[in-house]
Amino acid sequence: MSLRDPTQNQYAYMLEGQDSDWVLSSAAPYGNYSGLGSGDYILKLSETTQNDNWKDEFTGIRIHVTSPLWRKAWFQLFLLLLGILTSAGIANYIGRLANEVKQRKNAESALTQKEEDLRVILDSIGDGVIATDVAGRILRLNPTAERLTAWKQPEAVGQVLTKVFPLLNLDTRRPLTDPVKQVFSGNPVSINFRETILTGRDRTEKLIDFRGAPIRNGQNEPIGVVLVFQDVTERHAMEERFRQSEKMDAVGRLAGGIAHDFNNMLSGIIGSAELLKNKLNKDPEGYSLLNTLQMAANRAAELTSKLLGFSKSSTSFHQAVNLHEIVDYTITLLEQTLDKPIELMRYYRADSFNVIGNANQIESAILNLGMHASETISDKGVIRFSTENVFLDSEFCHHSSFDIQPGGFVLLTIKDTGQGMDGQTCKRIFEPFYTEKTTGLKTGMELASIYGLMKESGGMVSVESELGQGSSFHLYFKSSQQSVEAPESDQTQKTISGLGTILVVDDERVIRETSGAILKHLGYRVLLAENGVAALSIFKSKGREIDLILLDMIMPVMAGAECLKKLRTLSPDIKVVMSSGYLGETSTEKIQSFNLSGFISKPYHISELGQTICDALGLGKESPSVESRTNQADGHPCSQKPRILVMDDEEMIRETIARILKRLNCEVDTVVEGQQAIERYTKSRNRGEPYDLVIFDINVKVGIGGEEAGQGLLKLVPETKIIISSGDPAHPVMLNYEEYGFKDCLQKPFRKKDLSAVIEKVLAQ
Repeated sequence: MSLRDPTQNQYAYMLEGQDSDWVLSSAAPYGNYSGLGSGDYILKLSETTQNDNWKDEFTGIRIHVTSPLWRKAWFQLFLLLLGILTSAGIANYIGRLANEVKQRKNAESALTQKEEDLRVILDSIGDGVIATDVAGRILRLNPTAERLTAWKQPEAVGQVLTKVFPLLNLDTRRPLTDPVKQVFSGNPVSINFRETILTGRDRTEKLIDFRGAPIRNGQNEPIGVVLVFQDVTERHAMEERFRQSEKMDAVGRLAGGIAHDFNNMLSGIIGSAELLKNKLNKDPEGYSLLNTLQMAANRAAELTSKLLGFSKSSTSFHQAVNLHEIVDYTITLLEQTLDKPIELMRYYRADSFNVIGNANQIESAILNLGMHASETISDKGVIRFSTENVFLDSEFCHHSSFDIQPGGFVLLTIKDTGQGMDGQTCKRIFEPFYTEKTTGLKTGMELASIYGLMKESGGMVSVESELGQGSSFHLYFKSSQQSVEAPESDQTQKTISGLGTILVVDDERVIRETSGAILKHLGYRVLLAENGVAALSIFKSKGREIDLILLDMIMPVMAGAECLKKLRTLSPDIKVVMSSGYLGETSTEKIQSFNLSGFISKPYHISELGQTICDALGLGKESPSVESRTNQADGHPCSQKPRILVMDDEEMIRETIARILKRLNCEVDTVVEGQQAIERYTKSRNRGEPYDLVIFDINVKVGIGGEEAGQGLLKLVPETKIIISSGDPAHPVMLNYEEYGFKDCLQKPFRKKDLSAVIEKVLAQ
């Protein structure tokens, strides 16, 4: 039969032993028998014809059924045993797996804890730490590294090291080789760099020290690099300040030694020149040459004084002074001197303005800074003087290159709108005779002496400047709670003589002999000793004859301080005047503790020595002058108030000069122009009250100037002593004042000591 066309035939099937009747294919298109036992079966198939007649024959298919393996008893027993064994293995496996999971969790927990510990440690380190892989890409950085590089970790991770950590050579400013490459190419592999420039993401530059080393795994294979670095910017700056301070101290010691030797030589020159002048009054040519010699020696003495000021070995003593008063006075001088349209401004914010210092030296320092500032201003500009009270704590003092103590200070700032200076010039501006490359200005000894003054007085000085931005000089003066004493009458006086025996002790022969000659000229009997040992020997034999000892402070064999101590054991009341041109390491406070009868700085003039000896012996106003001894009876005073007439058309200058002269214990009258001066001089002379000296300004805006008025007055009274004054040192009258019959010249601006020295010189003629 054919099953190809079921639509033409119907089919039936029956499994013998299982089906009780035929199953039509239309009712059950396929048969499914399950659960058959093992054995043989007959599947019968039958078909109908088109007229639905079933055929008697059928097709039979013998089927042999075999039971499945899992139904066999032995197999089921096997499965039972296998299940027992398998369940134990699974349990064991599950146990091992659970244990492994636990161990892994413990390991992960330990790793997490180590990671946290590492993070805490790195975050706590004060140094910057950066870790990279072998390719130089950043893996992590700690907070210090974030601060120094200005990169945050999320932004930095994955970046190349040279982008986050760019380094420059301090000297050449050339980029350094990638530290990662240096570590892996070096031998030894670790690297160590000092004082390298790190440029942060914010463009700020810091000076750092850094070290680098490879990171290795358990097999000693390199897997990255670790860099450790620290900010040494402040340390470098402090070291630089101390190096500069040490250099300045070394130069200062050299300058002090030179100044000491020069002062010794100048003492002989100045003293001898003054003694010769008294013998050459009738020789105009010789007298003129001595004047020139004396002028040169005085200028050399001023230079050595500045050298000593710079070396912190000045022989000047410090006391409480009013800083605002000094600044006011100095500004007044500058206002009448500067030839540029420069505005001088002052801002006084300091409530307490008394400071420790020497008034003359502070005046000179402020004047020099004002002149220096004016020279840096090309046309018009501003110089501002401001003060404020500040407190410097121990940390500030510790980092300062000056030996200052914590406490209150008055800060004087002098700020200008000039050309300014570069950083290198600022570092060297206080060196003696330094020339500014940027401006061509030469500092000479002026700024160096300011450095020494501030150091000696327990203060400090610093400067801030940028090219094109002007400069600011900061002077820190130690505050003083003491009241300011009235200035001593630094009076102009004639040479003072006296009586008594003086022992001169000095290791320099020229000073011994010159000082001895001066004292003999002043009327004293003189004994000489070349050192402290010789002085003690002389004093032991002739102590009763000796009224005073002029003792050099710095000597070989036996220093002045040691000699003084031994002299006091022999005679506690002996009067001692100590002299020195160089203090060295001896402070002014220590000198004051010697309980001296006087102190005189080398080189000294005859009048200075005479006044010092007069004061030390307590002669007061009873000692006659050299000149008056030959013309007047005993009892002539040590000094008398000179009468001085001042002519100047500038009111501020007249008032300033008058104020200085009154401080010098002089009687002063002032006039505006030359004709008034001639009339005032003539009337005063007719009353029997002649002026001892007249100061004429060369150029005046109205009336007669100093040149014409001075020569007119000399025609009336040829013996009139006239000093000519001008702010122009190149003026013909200033250069050749003697040819016009004038006694001396005075260049503006001038300080009190300049005016005092000129007046003393002229009155002594």
